[in-house]
Amino acid sequence: MHKPEQRVFSTWAVYKFLARYHWLHHRYQNKNFNAVFPLADYVLGTNARANTVDLKFIQQIGIAPPWSAR
Repeated sequence: MHKPEQRVFSTWAVYKFLARYHWLHHRYQNKNFNAVFPLADYVLGTNARANTVDLKFIQQIGIAPPWSAR
């Protein structure tokens, strides 16, 4: 996720999902450990969900989910 900006894949929905997931790991360091295979975090109960403040920030950095624009 730590990459130079403006790569071809940076606009793909899957990439944006993984970027959000990874960003939440930095925000909540004891959550979202597996950025490549997030299902493991869901199974083990170590997944974090974005709150309203988090969603506003990820909108600013351009990785917000499509449904958050409402």
